Amino acid sequence: PRRTLCGVENLVRVVRAPEGAAPGPPVLVLIWTLDRSGFLAAHGSLLASVEALAASSTRRRVVLRVLEVQFEALISGTPLGAFYGARGRDLGTYDRFNRVNALRLAIVRRYGGMYADLDIFFARDPTHLDDFFALQTLNTNRESLNVNSCPFALRAPAHPFTDEAMADFIA
Repeated sequence: PRRTLCGVENLVRVVRAPEGAAPGPPVLVLIWTLDRSGFLAAHGSLLASVEALAASSTRRRVVLRVLEVQFEALISGTPLGAFYGARGRDLGTYDRFNRVNALRLAIVRRYGGMYADLDIFFARDPTHLDDFFALQTLNTNRESLNVNSCPFALRAPAHPFTDEAMADFIA
C-alpha cells in the first residue's frame, strides 16, 4: 500500500519529551485536506494504524485530526484573498497545486504552528524548535531559495513573514 502518512508515522516515532523532563503537552497533528470524506475513505485504515502507534507510544503523546479546508475563509483578509477573488476560481493547469501552496501559508498565518508535507521525515523531534525553515533547494541560478514545500514553523499566528510570503507568491 502507498505510504501516504509515512511522515506522520515518522513524527510519532521521533517526538520525545526532553531528557529527564515530564512528557509535556500533546503534539496536535492536523491533516488539512480539500475533501475530508475522500481522504478518510482512501486512507482511513492507514490513519487508524498510525493512531494506534501514537496511542501505544511511551513517548510524548501525538493526537491526529483530519480537517477539511475552507479555502475562501482561510484566504479572506490576506493578500491571497484579493488575488484569488480578482481572477475567479480557475487559474489554469496548476490551479490545484497553487491553491494548496497558498493554503499552507494561510493555515499557518491563521493558527500558527509547523507545516510539513505528509512525506517529510524528521531525523529528530522538531517540536521544540522555534520559528524555522528547512531549506529545500536553491533555484537553478543559485540566487534565491526555494521554500515552496519545505517544512517550516511560525509558532505565533499572524507572523509577519506569512504576509510577505503571500505577497511574493502572487507577485
